Amino acid sequence: METYKTGTVNTIINENGVDLGSINVNLYTMDNKTSVIDIHIKKKNIINENQEYISVNFNQTKFEPVLHVFAQDGSIFTNEPLEIVKAEEGFVRYIIPEYITKHVGQMQCKLFLENPENNDSTHVANFYFTVNDSGITKSVGKEIRVELLDDIVEKVMKDNVDIFKGPQGERGLQGEQGIQGERGEKGDTGAQGPKGEIGETGPQGLKGDKGEKGDTGSLSITDTGWQLLPLTNNAEGFQLYRHFMLPSYKVVSIGERKIVSIYGIVTNVNSNTVFANIPREVAPPASIQLRMNARLNTGNTLFNISSSGTIESQGTTNPNEIYVFEYTWTV
Repeated sequence: METYKTGTVNTIINENGVDLGSINVNLYTMDNKTSVIDIHIKKKNIINENQEYISVNFNQTKFEPVLHVFAQDGSIFTNEPLEIVKAEEGFVRYIIPEYITKHVGQMQCKLFLENPENNDSTHVANFYFTVNDSGITKSVGKEIRVELLDDIVEKVMKDNVDIFKGPQGERGLQGEQGIQGERGEKGDTGAQGPKGEIGETGPQGLKGDKGEKGDTGSLSITDTGWQLLPLTNNAEGFQLYRHFMLPSYKVVSIGERKIVSIYGIVTNVNSNTVFANIPREVAPPASIQLRMNARLNTGNTLFNISSSGTIESQGTTNPNEIYVFEYTWTV
C-alpha cells in the first residue's frame, strides 16, 4: 500500500471534553486505501505536580484503542482496525478502507480505550473528516455493522432484566407413586452373615413428565431515522455542500427504552438564547450542559438541553460563527 494523504490527530485524555471537531482532512470517493490518519494519545501525568501530559504506553497497560465510524448517510462501522505503530509513544494509525470512502459526507469518529478483561473504558476523542464525491463512482446505500446494534441491545437488556424477562413457566407434574404392599410380621434377628460381593447397578427409574415451556418475552426495536431538528430565534442550519445533513435528531426504541441522538451544524446563534427544540417525550430526564465547538476551531461555547426539550446557548456566542454539536442519551 502506498500512502498519498495523511491526517494527524493529537488527543489528550482529560476532564475538559473529547470533541476535537474537524481534523481538516478532505478525501474523495476515489481515494481507495491510500489515506491514513495518525493518532497520538496522551494522558495527564498524575505523579508530577506540574501540569504535563505523557504518551499512553500500550506496552504497560491492558487498555486497547477502539474506533467506531458513523457516516453522514446513517451507515455505522464499528471496531475499525487500528495499527499500533509505536506502542511506547501511544502512536496508532487508521488506514482508511475502501468501504469508508464509498460513502459521501462527514465521517464522525469516536475513539475509546477499552480493557477487554473487565469492561473498563474511557472516551478519548470525537473528531470528523469529510469524503467528497469524485463524480465518477456510483454512491452506495446505508450500511450498518450488526455487532454495534447487538451491543446496544445487550447493554439495555442487561441493565433492565426485569423489563424483558418473560413470565415464569408452570412446574411439570410429578409422576405417580407405585402401590405399597402390605407389611409382613417382623421375624427373629438372625446371625450376621459374611459380606457379599457388590452387585450390579440396577436400572434407572422412569423420568417424570416434562412441564410445558413458559411464554417467550417479546422485544420490539424501531428506528425513526434522522428527523429535522426545529430551529428557532433566527438560528440557521449550515450546509457546506448540498449533501450535508441539516441539524437533526433520531430515536431508536428498544422495548420501553429510547436511545436519542442529535447532530447539527448551526450559525446565527445568539447568546443565552433557545435556538432549537426537541420533542418533550424524548428529552433527557434532567438538564444536560455540553460543549459546542466552532467549526474552524476558533473557539467554543456551552449549550444546555433541558428536560422540557429546549436547546439553549449558555454564555456569549458569536452569531457569525459556525458551531458543531453532537450528543446521545437514553430515556
